[in-house]
Amino acid sequence: MVGTRFAQPAGGSGPRRRVAGWWVVGAGLWGLGCAPAEPAPAIGAAQQRIVGGVVEPGHAAVGAIAQVIGQRYVGPFCTGTLIAPGWVLTAAHCVAGLEDSGSPAAPENLRFVVGPDARARNDSAGPRDGVAYRVAAVHQHPGFDYGSVLQADDLALYALAAPVEGLAPYPIDRRPLSDAAPATPLLYVGYGVDNGVVRSGAGVRRSRTLTLAHTFAAQYITDQDDGGTCYGDSGGPGLRALGQGFAVAGVNSTVTGATVEGGQCTELSTQTRVDAYQTWIDAVMGAEPVCDGPDSPCACPAACGDGGVCDPLGCDTRGCRVLAECLSGCGNVPACLVGCWNAADRGAHGLYDAVIACGRAACPNGPAACYDANCGPQIAACNGDYDPGPGGAATCPDTLACVGACGDDARCGRLCYEAAAAADRGAYDGLGLCAARRCGGIADPMALQVCLYAQCAAEVQACDPPDDCRLIEGGCPGGTACQQAPWGGAYCGPSAGRAAGEACPEAPPACGELLCLPPLPCADGLTCADVGAGARCVARCAGDGDCGEGRCVRAVGAPFGACRPCDDPDGDGVCAPADCAPEDPARYPGAAERCGDGVDQDCDGVDPACDDGGVVDAGLDADMPDGAVLDAGPPDGALADGGPLDGGAPDRGDEGGPDLSPGPDGRPEDARPADGGGPSADAAPRDGGIPAGDGGDPTQDRSVRDAGCRATPGPAPAWWLLCLALGLSRRASRRRGDR
Repeated sequence: MVGTRFAQPAGGSGPRRRVAGWWVVGAGLWGLGCAPAEPAPAIGAAQQRIVGGVVEPGHAAVGAIAQVIGQRYVGPFCTGTLIAPGWVLTAAHCVAGLEDSGSPAAPENLRFVVGPDARARNDSAGPRDGVAYRVAAVHQHPGFDYGSVLQADDLALYALAAPVEGLAPYPIDRRPLSDAAPATPLLYVGYGVDNGVVRSGAGVRRSRTLTLAHTFAAQYITDQDDGGTCYGDSGGPGLRALGQGFAVAGVNSTVTGATVEGGQCTELSTQTRVDAYQTWIDAVMGAEPVCDGPDSPCACPAACGDGGVCDPLGCDTRGCRVLAECLSGCGNVPACLVGCWNAADRGAHGLYDAVIACGRAACPNGPAACYDANCGPQIAACNGDYDPGPGGAATCPDTLACVGACGDDARCGRLCYEAAAAADRGAYDGLGLCAARRCGGIADPMALQVCLYAQCAAEVQACDPPDDCRLIEGGCPGGTACQQAPWGGAYCGPSAGRAAGEACPEAPPACGELLCLPPLPCADGLTCADVGAGARCVARCAGDGDCGEGRCVRAVGAPFGACRPCDDPDGDGVCAPADCAPEDPARYPGAAERCGDGVDQDCDGVDPACDDGGVVDAGLDADMPDGAVLDAGPPDGALADGGPLDGGAPDRGDEGGPDLSPGPDGRPEDARPADGGGPSADAAPRDGGIPAGDGGDPTQDRSVRDAGCRATPGPAPAWWLLCLALGLSRRASRRRGDR
């Protein structure tokens, strides 16, 4: 006797898990590159035996299940218990294992051996010390599936060709095992090996007392840290004290555990609960069980089925989706895996098994993305076996943020999804499916971000619809500013609110989230640009008409430019080259002219002469006295106060400027390049000004920039899938109005 067969995963490194947590990618939570957790069969799928036990001369009702081929007695391979004179209770996987290996397993090839030593005699005519009884029929539980990831319903009844006389059978224990206290002692009797390293000693009846560890709906787990049931003990009983004797409380199913020396069966063993299947046992043996009424043996009313037979897996119908989530969070903990399996119904088991079977066939050693590429229908069917409930009020972006914050906690992600409104779940699922199909297998966060922006822009906008704002005029509420998202569309993102002319950061803030709008430094309608006086907040523009006497610096294909004030080195409020003396603040068009001083103050090219008789240049007013100053006022467009531009965009009226209201993709109708693509980083500016950059504002490089959404290298985000459990995170928080 030794431990459980499923617990050691393939490769011995724990169940495979996707980067995001689970492999689910449809109808709900999703994740990129996620393989399902597959607890691979561990040791002895068909046989176990008691390690560290003692030779047992008693408990004669416990016998060996042996094989006969022709006239040759081959020997024992499992254990069984006589529960009535003509009936033996054992494990379904014993015969199923023979069938799977191609070895003869018909009833005529089976024997139930009563006796302490079931090993074959030298002449192979029968057991060394025991009587072999023929088997007339094998009744395997209809729910048992030998190819299942974690086998439930692992019970079988053998009808003997003739009853065993003179031997008292063990009754089945009808008391609810769930009422038994932890560490309840259970006596195990079987014909398995007594050495898990060399696997020797099989065929001799041995026994050992172990303790109950965990109880689930259809199975329970026994502690056996230093040995217990092992190869050859499958099908044997877990005997629980009943009065002065014993009753069969469980049937050995699986074992797990290995020592550094190579020993096996030294951790846990899993048994099928007999009390949970008592009505099926009764029905097979010819009784007429009753499962309804106040004394029903079923765990819940819903578990009472046809013919009065209880279904121990009929009370929990959370489905395959939740089963996948549960298993993915277990790591390499057998008790957790068994608990997840017992908490799902057979339909969920079948759907999950179908995903695993597909993966085994298509991706025996492949990455998690192989499941997404080859097992889509099976994964979708599992995802569809899930009822998320009526939903709540959370939006799709809220759900992205919630799932992203869950990390690898799949249950947390599912609860986020269940809190989403129904329509937002659809948008979330659409984005998840697009991510899985077009960007599946991308682990690098920056590469994944680029792929999503390019391949799933429509799905991102369906999840998070653009706001009703304009890149030039603005239109966002306080504390936010209109900006174009890297995936298209204009959104009101967070803003520091710096006014026109105020200094702003020289570099945009980094954005490490997968979908995000980073905070902008400037107020709505402004952009951060270096237009000659350091990085300042200046007005966005579509053309020069938006900039007064300044110029609109806009790269080819950019959605907007930045207003560049005129050059005024002397600060006299007149732009060069209109200023005839750009280094002299006293000389500019419209300056007060002093006659006869040899200086042209007003830049008209004439220094009016003065004479003693008060005669002035003919171009001046004849009434102007000697030494008078002529203040003609500033010309059109001059900044008489020498102050900076206020950044406001004037009414363009009939100037014919472009319409910068967002088009279908959120970009201004007259600002999009003809080929529909984004601006080139090295595109030449239309007016010889500033080249385009790579941030959120395509006009910017080091001189004109809004804070673009740039991913920073770092660990890949956790979920959804989808393990997406995948998950994507939301863009930085922003006001969404009443949408």
